[in-house]
Amino acid sequence: MPEEKPVKVLALRGALLDGTFLLWEGSPADPDAVRLGLTFNGGTVFADSDEGYFDALSRIRRVIEPDGYRLICLGASLRVFPSGMSRGMGTGHMAYRLEDGKPAMTKDLVSIFDADESVVPATVEEQQSYFNKWIESLR
Repeated sequence: MPEEKPVKVLALRGALLDGTFLLWEGSPADPDAVRLGLTFNGGTVFADSDEGYFDALSRIRRVIEPDGYRLICLGASLRVFPSGMSRGMGTGHMAYRLEDGKPAMTKDLVSIFDADESVVPATVEEQQSYFNKWIESLR
């Protein structure tokens, strides 16, 4: 049985849909990979990754984003991104909340499946671009 976590999905024109993440620590195709599912709007999208849940979440987002959907969770928020170390911790479900010009600290670690008022829904590309700008801000 997968672990389930609720998530809100922002649709076009601002409608909020209820969704559910389904988390498996082993994929049927590869026991060393995780499997993530996202159920919403009457369907389910799955992604497997041997790099952890953040990578699987990004793969799912690339499927739903062209249809205008954005996830309301920290793992899909503009200023949240994992480090190599956080990706390697367990199943890679932790990432850092980032602030321009400030190095990420342990206190900045958050679960990618949680949500709070700081979530800024972003595409995978927007999130990666912010991460690259954040890296530059540290110099």
